[in-house]
Amino acid sequence: MVKNISTWPTGSNYICNPPVEDTDIDTVVLVEDLSDALQAYSAEGWTYCGKDYEANMLDWFAVRKGKENHIVMKDLERFQHWITATELCRALNLLKKQDRILVFNTIVDGNRMF
Repeated sequence: MVKNISTWPTGSNYICNPPVEDTDIDTVVLVEDLSDALQAYSAEGWTYCGKDYEANMLDWFAVRKGKENHIVMKDLERFQHWITATELCRALNLLKKQDRILVFNTIVDGNRMF
């Protein structure tokens, strides 16, 4: 079983009002150790999507099982920024995916528009 420190809902199913029903259910997950989490997810039948942790030695990876997607990370500050971006998008009810991407790129990744 995956040992996580904390989880938070994210993605259009959670952010948009009304919620997007025909999409995946996304959750951001904070873990202590990515290698342990990677092994646990694999053992539970999850498959990789998005970033390839092993090839790039990144600080996060994404996995999928059915309609569930988990964005798994070990960095507390990145996790907190992800929650901030999620809740800002939700408060503004950003229905356009490009608008949500812009917010996440700015808050989570620190990409500046100017």
